[in-house]
Amino acid sequence: MNGNGGAEKSSIRILLADGDQEERNTLKVALSNQPRFEVLAVVGDGERAARLAAQLLPDIAVLEMGMTRSDGSDAAESIALTTPSCQLILLADRSDAETIRRAMQAGAREFLMKPVDDLQLVQAIMRVYEFAVKQQSIAAVDDTARPQERAQTGKVFAVWAPKGGVGKTVVAVNLAVAIASIEHRRTLLMDGCLGFCTADVALDIDAKQNILDLLVDYETDLDPELISRVVVRHATGLDVLLAPSLEELVQVAPAHLQRILTVMRRLYEYIIIDTRSVLDE
Repeated sequence: MNGNGGAEKSSIRILLADGDQEERNTLKVALSNQPRFEVLAVVGDGERAARLAAQLLPDIAVLEMGMTRSDGSDAAESIALTTPSCQLILLADRSDAETIRRAMQAGAREFLMKPVDDLQLVQAIMRVYEFAVKQQSIAAVDDTARPQERAQTGKVFAVWAPKGGVGKTVVAVNLAVAIASIEHRRTLLMDGCLGFCTADVALDIDAKQNILDLLVDYETDLDPELISRVVVRHATGLDVLLAPSLEELVQVAPAHLQRILTVMRRLYEYIIIDTRSVLDE
C-alpha cells in the first residue's frame, strides 16, 4: 500500500511483535509460508516494534498486548501516530471489556485471542489489508470533494458469538459503558438481538420505546429530536436503543436498520451493536 496510492502490491509487508519467543517463531513460520506475505521483522517488545515500524513502514503490524517494555497497545498507539499507513492487529490472552477497549483505543483493526490459529491470523491480515486498500481508494476520491460535503461518521463495532450463553451481551454492554463513562465519548449501545431484548435486562432498563419507534416512513426525517425520545439514557451516560419483542420483529426489515444506523453514525462517536448469534440479513 505504501507509496502506491491504494493499488495492490505483490507482497504484504508485516511486522510481528510477541513477547513469547516460541509463539513469535511459530507465527513467523506461518506467515512466511504465505506467498503474498513478507515478514520484515520479528521482535519481542513493543518499544522496538514501534521504532522499527517508523523505519520499515510495514503494511500490517501484528502486536501482542502483553509484551514488556511498552506492551502492544502502547506500541500500537505510537505506530498509529508515527506510521498511520500501518494497519494494526492486536493479540491478547483475554477478551474482557477493558482489554478490548484498550485495543480499540489504540487503533486496532482486528483483535484476536491467543493462542492464535494460523489460518485465523492469515484471514485477519487479508481482511485488514483489503479494507485499507479500499479505504485509500475512497479517500483518493473523497479528496476531490469539498470539505463540507464529507460526512463525519462514528465507528461501529459489532459484538458477535457463534452461540448464546457465552457472555456476548456482557462484553457488548461493558464495552459500551466503558467508552461512555471512562472515555466520555458519545456512545450508543444498539440491541441487535432482535426479538430477544437482552440489553434492557443487562442494564436494568425499564422502557417501552425501541427500534420500532424509529421506523417512520421515508418522507419523514430521523431527526435528533425523534431519536432523543426513543433512545434511553443510562445512568452511566450511555445511550441505548432497545430491540423490539419477538412479536414485533416481523415489522423490522434490514433496510430499516441500515437507515437507522446511517443516521446514528452522524450523531455518535461509537456505536456498539450486540448482535444475534444467528447471522442473517
